[in-house]
Amino acid sequence: MTIIDSDIYQKFSLQRNQQKDQDPNRLAQEDFLKLMITQLKNQDPFKPMQNGEFLGQMAQFSTVSGIGDLKKTFEQFGKGLAANQVLQAANLIGKEALVEGDTVRRASDTATVEGAFDVPGNKARAELQVYDTSGTLVRRVALGEVGSGRHGFTWDGRDGEGQPAPAGQYRFQVQLTRPDGQSEAAKVLLYSRIASVNMDQGKITLNTADGSTREFGSIVQLR
Repeated sequence: MTIIDSDIYQKFSLQRNQQKDQDPNRLAQEDFLKLMITQLKNQDPFKPMQNGEFLGQMAQFSTVSGIGDLKKTFEQFGKGLAANQVLQAANLIGKEALVEGDTVRRASDTATVEGAFDVPGNKARAELQVYDTSGTLVRRVALGEVGSGRHGFTWDGRDGEGQPAPAGQYRFQVQLTRPDGQSEAAKVLLYSRIASVNMDQGKITLNTADGSTREFGSIVQLR
C-alpha cells in the first residue's frame, strides 16, 4: 500500500493552509483531494498509479474519517449512559441497599439493624458481636451453625442486659469458629436506606439515611 508522504507537498509545490490546522478533519479532506489530483496529473504515463495504490490511499482517508465519526458516536453514547445511570440511581431513593461495611448509625434507641455475612468454605459456628464507638462490646448474639454462603442477621438494638442501647454509631463483627477450633472474622454487609443521589464528574454516589456515602457500584442487594 502506498503511504502519502508529507514530502510530496513540497515536491509538487502544494501550500498548506496553516490557519486550517486548527481543524484536523477538514484539513485532511482538502489535503487528500488536492494531493490525489496532483498525483494523477503528474504520474508517469508509462508507469501509471495502479488501482491497488489508489484504493489503498482511499482506504487511509476513509479510516481517518471513520475514527473521527466513531469518537463522536462514543462520546454521545457515554453521555446517554451517564444520564441513564442517574435515572436508575434516582429510582433507588427510599429503598434499602445491602452494601459491604461493618458500621452503621442508629437514629433512635429503638432502631433495629439488619445485615448479612459471608461464610467461605465449610460450615462454622457464627457469633454476632456489636461494639460502640469506644470499642466496648455491647452485645453478643449466637447465630448458630451455618454453612457456606451468605446468611442474614438482625440486632434488636438491646445490650447484653436486655436494655435498649442508646442511639449512635455501632460496629458489627461476625466471628466464625470452625469444627477444628480455628476462628476467623466473616465479611459483614449492612442494610441502609437510600436518602439521596449525587453525581460528580460522572461518578454516582448514594447518601444513606444513617449519614454514610456509598458508591453506586457497591450495592449488593436491594429491597
